[in-house]
Amino acid sequence: MNQLQHSHRQWLEELGVKIKTDLTFFHRTIVPNAATFIHPNNAESTIQRLFNLFINGETNVEHLRSVERLSLLTTTNKLIPANRLYLSAPYEPHLSLDSVLPSTFDLFVSPVYLQQNLLGEWKLFFCKLGVQENITFVKLNEDNRSFFTYNEDQRGIIFGLNSQQVHDYKYRETLTFLEYTEHTYEFARFFWSYVIKTIDIRRLNRSESALWGSRHKRGATEGSEVNSFPQWFVRTRSCIPVSILLANGQCQNVCYLASKVFTGRLKSLIGRYLPIFDCIDNLALLTDEWETFFRFRTELSIDDHLLLLKQIYVQNQKGIEYEDDIRIQNIYDSLSHKLCGIDQNQR
Repeated sequence: MNQLQHSHRQWLEELGVKIKTDLTFFHRTIVPNAATFIHPNNAESTIQRLFNLFINGETNVEHLRSVERLSLLTTTNKLIPANRLYLSAPYEPHLSLDSVLPSTFDLFVSPVYLQQNLLGEWKLFFCKLGVQENITFVKLNEDNRSFFTYNEDQRGIIFGLNSQQVHDYKYRETLTFLEYTEHTYEFARFFWSYVIKTIDIRRLNRSESALWGSRHKRGATEGSEVNSFPQWFVRTRSCIPVSILLANGQCQNVCYLASKVFTGRLKSLIGRYLPIFDCIDNLALLTDEWETFFRFRTELSIDDHLLLLKQIYVQNQKGIEYEDDIRIQNIYDSLSHKLCGIDQNQR
């Protein structure tokens, strides 16, 4: 029926014949079944039909956002909801992640849909459908694998609430693929380096508001202050990449909780002997606002000084290197200053 001339279509419609168009198919079939409609046999053809509707101006951004849970083929030929995916390199995303995100996460849209003469159109279509092309602020969805735990933790902050009373959050924001920094050293290192250079830290430091209780009452309109998802994540998940020097002289690349990591400003004193944040070369970028967000350790305890000296000793059995010789002197100076600042009875 799609091949009928316009005049023929109009004549049939005047006779009362209803012609099923792709737009009808979209609204009546796709929209109410977005999460389950796509399967291997219709994965390409269905998306092609929706793409045609989009480039012909028959659907808009609002329409596509309503079906962002529609599944797309990934580069490993699996079906994953669009709002959990990222553009693969053939689509020329703003920021390419193919080489830094492990393939096991299966997050990249397959190039099988792509027609080279329509690269820009396909890229725009997928982005409007909810696919990401950059690390930026995005909506925090309930299908985020850490959302349930986050939600439970924030409910606990508000005194007297049971698990059913928090019904939404005011801002509900996260960062693209933040959850994949947990225990993933290479990606975490790339991620935080990029985020510190590009993301508005004031927005990242903004507290979240949990909305709760009866409609029109203060709890539901203004809410109660809780941690935002990114704030909660860096404080409860091992997502900060560190490279620690082991006894055998090799470096171990791992991810730690932010609270167990020292600020990069202590790098000259610590080196790689203790976990330290060193994702960025220009430490001037690590402003006080970023320090507030991460809550890194900003000073060494007495025990840290002693552990640091022990680590240096283990690494320098055949003689002290010049850099470590200077470091040892600085550690003793720092330790002396630390001891002078405590009560004599505590020494």
